[in-house]
Amino acid sequence: MSWSSSSSSFKSMSSAASRAHNKRVLESLRKGDRVQFKRSLYSHWGVYIGSGKIIHLTRRNAERGGPKGVVREDDFWDAVGGDCAYKNNSRDNKSRPLPPDEIVKRAKSMLGDAGYNLLKDNCEHFANWCRYGETESQQVYKGMFAGGYIYGTAGSAAIVASEVAGGGMAATTASGALAVGAAAGVCVAGVGIACGLLLYGTVKLATKLKKPKRK
Repeated sequence: MSWSSSSSSFKSMSSAASRAHNKRVLESLRKGDRVQFKRSLYSHWGVYIGSGKIIHLTRRNAERGGPKGVVREDDFWDAVGGDCAYKNNSRDNKSRPLPPDEIVKRAKSMLGDAGYNLLKDNCEHFANWCRYGETESQQVYKGMFAGGYIYGTAGSAAIVASEVAGGGMAATTASGALAVGAAAGVCVAGVGIACGLLLYGTVKLATKLKKPKRK
């Protein structure tokens, strides 16, 4: 197995335990590894370039008309902050990684001002481009599925509630109402997920055709 931990193993840790964990991760890192920093609601990604250094794309508050992001080289401990880091090369199962020196070269070539877009140009896109030559983000993919499901479920709940309040389901038993609601939820969620897939496919195609600009 080429990575230290999968996303399913994230656990809440004390400060001391977190630092000990991060120390073990740092010792396991090799040039070109993807590093995943588990934040509260999302994961931040970077590329390890050796000597305790990380290169990563970060978002920043830019002046109007200025760049929205910057590719930075930071010390591992500055990048991880109070969070937990994980060596995560799980994508190696589907994509062949570039040679370590080439990964580092690609990362360094992008240092400086950069564009940033949550859907098609985020930190995970950057890390994947450096390691695999591909720009793709599983967080975006999962977020679109989740969004479609939430949209569908909320929509179906509103429909059922409206029908019950208006007397449209007056003759329907409680179990029947639940069945109708569940069926409506599946249908509406399906539409939402389908839209999410369509948007994701469009973004994925666009990012595969787009090569990040060299500085």
